[in-house]
Amino acid sequence: MWERTIGQTTAETLLRETLKNPAVWEIFAYDRDWNLCFREHGLRVIDIHQEHGQKFDAPTQITDLTIPEKRGRDIKRICKTAAEVAGYPQDKFRFHFAEKANFKAPVVAAALKELHMETSGELGLHNFMWLRSKGLIAQDKKVICNGPKLRVHRFDKGYAETIIEAFEKGLDITPVLVQGESDFFRRNVRKGRMSVGIRSKFAVLEDKKQLPGVVSPFGFDWEGVQNEAAKIAASPNLKFTMLHAMSSAASAVNPEAFAKSALIAAEQYAVLKRKYPTLTDLNLGGGFPSIDSGYKHQEFLVPFLRGVKNICERYGVELPTIVIESGSFIATNCEHLVYPITNTFINSSDGIPWLELGGNLLNIPDLWIQEDSFNFIPANNANSPLTRVRFHDLSCDSNSTVPTKEQLTANPRASVVMTNNFKGLVVAAPCIGAYQDVLGGVGNPREQKIVNHCGLPEPVQVYIWKDSSGRTRIVGGGRATIREQSGIVGFSDSFIPLFK
Repeated sequence: MWERTIGQTTAETLLRETLKNPAVWEIFAYDRDWNLCFREHGLRVIDIHQEHGQKFDAPTQITDLTIPEKRGRDIKRICKTAAEVAGYPQDKFRFHFAEKANFKAPVVAAALKELHMETSGELGLHNFMWLRSKGLIAQDKKVICNGPKLRVHRFDKGYAETIIEAFEKGLDITPVLVQGESDFFRRNVRKGRMSVGIRSKFAVLEDKKQLPGVVSPFGFDWEGVQNEAAKIAASPNLKFTMLHAMSSAASAVNPEAFAKSALIAAEQYAVLKRKYPTLTDLNLGGGFPSIDSGYKHQEFLVPFLRGVKNICERYGVELPTIVIESGSFIATNCEHLVYPITNTFINSSDGIPWLELGGNLLNIPDLWIQEDSFNFIPANNANSPLTRVRFHDLSCDSNSTVPTKEQLTANPRASVVMTNNFKGLVVAAPCIGAYQDVLGGVGNPREQKIVNHCGLPEPVQVYIWKDSSGRTRIVGGGRATIREQSGIVGFSDSFIPLFK
């Protein structure tokens, strides 16, 4: 399609045909002057960049705090629809935000307006308790604690210790236990009876006979799950309430196959529920596909919920509360990176121009770490015909390109489509709110004071939200000066003795 239409149509028309990301067009639109705008807020991306990023000669990272809350409502709606079709009780669901996807305080607080919390380490729990102490989230929010909880702590309190302290202060908290952890909680929980979960070693499976062959550092095999459940049941201060069985990131698995695999976990739940009446929750973990993915959620959820009903009827046990720990679904669409084009030139025999991005492509580490594919779309000049281009950033690294070095090696003609009017062009990488900052490094959101790769400018953080009266508000930070960056990496008088 591109070969037939490049040079003959405008950016918006072709992008709507080729960029099959429903979230982009839900969030953005082009105005009559062909500038990219936020639909919800009526703000032009180019204006936000000029006011905040441009004055610091830096890219702009825009975080829309209305999106995590909206996605919380979306995931509830998707599951409610499936429950209605499958005849599953709609109150038998619970949703938790996996804060490891984006642990910026404003994003977490926005997500927790609709969801409960899931943590992967002590930092997440500490941050949750801070939000709770300030009255910024509801007091009845529940927390699930994943991740390794036991290690020798001398600097900070420790994850397991913090979990117990939070429980004894009245928080509804459930640590999901892996090898070697239950003994610590049995010895140290002194007030009341703490709910705990058990993580089953799980994967995408065709048949439960494949369970012994699962290779994973996380969780117990089936025999271990049963032994651990018996040990917990015999503890006066612990209560077995949750079976955690995460198959995989569902977006990578056929919906029918994913449902079939998850039903193996449902049968494990039923077997355990017969013996341990305190068990109430079947936790499918994270990996719930985002709106971007185009995943057919109903094709997974409906047969899964019907299967759970059949299994529980067969075993004569109560239906579980289905728990979903969602990170990417909630956070992906809330953040967008905006880069100015600072130079253009042709440096290849095929004549495809290079567009220089005024920043650092390592601000999107998923391009390399998780091999995710991100799109660039024009923030202005979108009424011009399209052409093929390639992007590179302000570093001289051979892998700081789009398409990536590997893609260009596999296909020397690889390129992306962009408007052919490069004058004053600004481009956006939309929907990159999950994992980018937590993999690449997070500075203070109001005033970045970190040193980026090659000393390149860190994006200026901008937040958009709606106040209690429904008005759109916007606030931006800054970035470290050259002098500040120099000091951060030790070019200061206090380090001079080390040089002599």
